[in-house]
Amino acid sequence: MARTDRHCASPVPPPLTGPAPAPAEAGGGAEAGAGERGMGLEVLRPRAVRWALLAAFAAGVLVGWQAGRARRRFLRWRQRRLQRRLAAAQEQLEAA
Repeated sequence: MARTDRHCASPVPPPLTGPAPAPAEAGGGAEAGAGERGMGLEVLRPRAVRWALLAAFAAGVLVGWQAGRARRRFLRWRQRRLQRRLAAAQEQLEAA
């Protein structure tokens, strides 16, 4: 019987397995290590990483600031709306 996920009644598929990587050929040329490296960290330049981090941080600050402004605007709108509804309800009670 297949294993099922506790949130779903359908069985969980087996993990995906790809073909085994080919072993590096002996000979020691520049091409021998290229397949092992792939997208390693040596491709990243420290200055580019610093700029990317700075841009991401600045974007987060701007988004957070705008979110705070939008929340304060919503809270002010809700307060005014509730005060108007309260005043209308009090007028209806006084008229009754």
